[in-house]
Amino acid sequence: MATKLTHIGSAPCRFLSWTKSGCRRFSIVRPGGEQGGQSKRFLRRAETDPYGKAKSRARGETTYVARSAHKLIQLDQQFRIFPAPARSPARASFRVLDLGAAPGGWCEVVLERLARLHFLPPSAASGTEPSATPRLNGHLTTPLSGEHRHRLVSCDLLPLHPSIASKVSTNVDFHSIQGDFMDVQIRAQIAGLLNNSTTSNDNCNEKHRAEEEKKRPCNRQRFTTIILSDMLHSMTGIPTRDSQNSLDLSTTVADLAAELIPPSPPDSRLGDTLVLKHLQSEFTHEFRERLLTDWSIVKWVKPLASRSESREGFFVTRGRRK
Repeated sequence: MATKLTHIGSAPCRFLSWTKSGCRRFSIVRPGGEQGGQSKRFLRRAETDPYGKAKSRARGETTYVARSAHKLIQLDQQFRIFPAPARSPARASFRVLDLGAAPGGWCEVVLERLARLHFLPPSAASGTEPSATPRLNGHLTTPLSGEHRHRLVSCDLLPLHPSIASKVSTNVDFHSIQGDFMDVQIRAQIAGLLNNSTTSNDNCNEKHRAEEEKKRPCNRQRFTTIILSDMLHSMTGIPTRDSQNSLDLSTTVADLAAELIPPSPPDSRLGDTLVLKHLQSEFTHEFRERLLTDWSIVKWVKPLASRSESREGFFVTRGRRK
């Protein structure tokens, strides 16, 4: 049941209420109890949103903690960021970094995709069928274990929705970091998790960094790295300032991706990928040229789930250059 709304003086007030399903609703209450026009428009748009929870439930589809999950689903359908179960590369597990993860819509999608990626055991090719081997979509599968498990690292200033932890499958190693990804220590922690390093930030000396660099070529035979960023600065309403803020944040994420993802070998089939939100502006072409210095393939797309009035879009890049 939603919480009871009260008035403070005679001024309009904004209230936050929790429904029985845990859904948040914002409303502007004026003296007399009527809702403002802004609140009515918000509720009307939520009710008619094809990617909202109400419409998803009506269609019998999976609901997510954030509608932004549908954007990643559409990007995955278009670019095959995560392979289908039958096409999962038997020599590589996945390392996924989700920046700006809260409340966790993209994490939910990633966990769904990683949960279905199991390896076909050698016995499957010879026709023998171990009695204890589970089936996934008609294929014999072997759960990943140890260093071969997939890994998802989320990072945000805000905490994830509590339900996210319950959706982690046994073949995924999940780490949630609450902090600023631009902080040096947070970056070191992220790099360590993506590269299977367990050394703390305080003990990261030059010798250890050199050892990790030597291990990287070996790691490249096992890991496919995917970096996802659904971040934007808080909108100011001033287009030029919002565009500049988006460019600065996009550049920071692109630099981080260049640090975390080493160049791909010429014959590599690993699908190292960067998915980066960016506000379309006069800076977009210049930023695309900057991405082309680090990546062989750079695509710009606006998913159908993005609102038509929004300038947001996503760069999808692949093929890390030397």
